[in-house]
Amino acid sequence: MQRGVNVPQANRISKSGEQCFSVLLSRLMNFSRTYQSKSQNYDFRFQLSYYVLTILKIWEKYCLSTQQAFMNTSKSIAKTSQREGTVELLSVGDELLNGTVTDTNARWISNKITRVGGYVKRITTVRDSTIEISYVVNECIERRPRWLIITGGLGPTYDDKTLSGIAWALRRELILDQRAVKMLQISYARHKQRLASSDNRLNDTRLKMARIPRGSVPIQNPVGSAPSIYIEFRRGAGSSGKTSIVCLPGVPKEMKGIFSRNILPRIKKAVNNYYFVESMYETIGVSESMLASTLSRIVNSYPTNDIYLKTHPKGYKRKVSKNREIRSSPKFDPRLNIQFISKGRSRTKVQERYKAILKVLKKEVLKLGGKITSTTHEMGSS
Repeated sequence: MQRGVNVPQANRISKSGEQCFSVLLSRLMNFSRTYQSKSQNYDFRFQLSYYVLTILKIWEKYCLSTQQAFMNTSKSIAKTSQREGTVELLSVGDELLNGTVTDTNARWISNKITRVGGYVKRITTVRDSTIEISYVVNECIERRPRWLIITGGLGPTYDDKTLSGIAWALRRELILDQRAVKMLQISYARHKQRLASSDNRLNDTRLKMARIPRGSVPIQNPVGSAPSIYIEFRRGAGSSGKTSIVCLPGVPKEMKGIFSRNILPRIKKAVNNYYFVESMYETIGVSESMLASTLSRIVNSYPTNDIYLKTHPKGYKRKVSKNREIRSSPKFDPRLNIQFISKGRSRTKVQERYKAILKVLKKEVLKLGGKITSTTHEMGSS
């Protein structure tokens, strides 16, 4: 659970309000059973009205208190989301949703961001639709990530609608940016492509890639043609929260070139002083269910952002035996990979935590009669 989130308070308010409401409602029901015999009694009618009004007032107060508690919770979550390394990814393209193309971009970007200490909160995929792109961009901004990275839809064709969707979402007009035009000219000159018109100007189709939302900054594409876009979005006057929106080409080679050169260094600098140790261990003879309680205990013992522990079942391995009788009815041992990452801002604490958890894991696997071996090991920092 994130710090500052006051969910327990909201639950207490909810329970106390429900208890009061139940007690008064029970009394009201008892009074209603005697209504026929006392319907002409003024004191009875007065007392009945009093209970009804009291119930309504308590219910109103309960609703307002609960609403306020959850509003405070939402603010806390939003504040937590504004950490320098929080990222959301948005992939744009019909081809990603109809199964024609696999979204390898999101996987690659997520891996790079995680390696420098960033935290990818969500990955969303939408079709090539201005309205849908606009809607999802607004949704992402409402969640207040520090970064929103969008891939795809920057090209010159009719179905490249990312920039129009962003302009719609941010209520900014698309303008022909001369910096972007210059970048297109450099890109085409680099590839030695002949321009369509005889006076060496870019045609309207290609200029589509230079029409960007007002206030955004174009980024030179070192591999392809379409410039990337950087937009810094702030939430009104006096608000310190901001979301940096980055639009990258969908072509993997182009996306990687721009992201590695221009975007990843910014995220890395913002996170600052980040260390991690990562290992992958293979176990034989121990299943997920056998280790579940131990893994839960380990995860619950540390803050969410300090460790990552994930199991990957790999099927079963045939148990070889020299005994003929046993070989006639072979047994199979479960195979399981355990991915383990210790991370944080203190190199010493990261390494100490890694060693402590690894010791617990090895002890438990051996106790259960299994074997555990390391397959990969990596250390890094930013």
